Amino acid sequence: MFVRCALLALLLAPPALAAEDSAAPKRGGMAFAVELGAGGDSLDSVTDTNLHAGDGLTAMVGGFYRPSTKSPLEIYALAGYDFGFVVPVQGGGGDHAYLTSPVLEVLANYRFDNKWFVAGGLVGRLDPRLTTNEPGREDIGFHTAMGATVEAGWSFIGVYYTYVKYDSSRVDLDASSVGIRFTMRFRKWRPVH
Repeated sequence: MFVRCALLALLLAPPALAAEDSAAPKRGGMAFAVELGAGGDSLDSVTDTNLHAGDGLTAMVGGFYRPSTKSPLEIYALAGYDFGFVVPVQGGGGDHAYLTSPVLEVLANYRFDNKWFVAGGLVGRLDPRLTTNEPGREDIGFHTAMGATVEAGWSFIGVYYTYVKYDSSRVDLDASSVGIRFTMRFRKWRPVH
């Protein structure tokens, strides 16, 4: 059965690729984003670091879609991982602490004629986790958190603010952050705007 499906796919692929050239221009593509943010509550109550709940580096990949070739509105769906910062514990000794989380974002992005843009949308942090190897401290698992983000920028670089709160049975934290986001879009078409 697998061999038949593979042969059928091979037979249909060349006509489908040839039809792609004469089709309407693509209105979507792939996107890759990297965020560098800081802010939120200090983690000094749960770890001996200078780390804040919103500090970190986030890498995301996904796609975007423009409802019309003449529309300046784009919809983005991105998935990635917030790596946090691995911060040495005060006093050294080789102990570290970091806050990490898988991330999902859905954004609406309005692009002006001169490459400036504004964006906003929803952010999901899936089961954030504070991990530490400090003696006498335990890891903390937080519940999935939903929040909102807004962004303004030019071309591929933007300044963003994300509002999100983490809660657990041990501690609640404001993990909101302000930072810089670099978003690269890969597509084969050029929009009117």
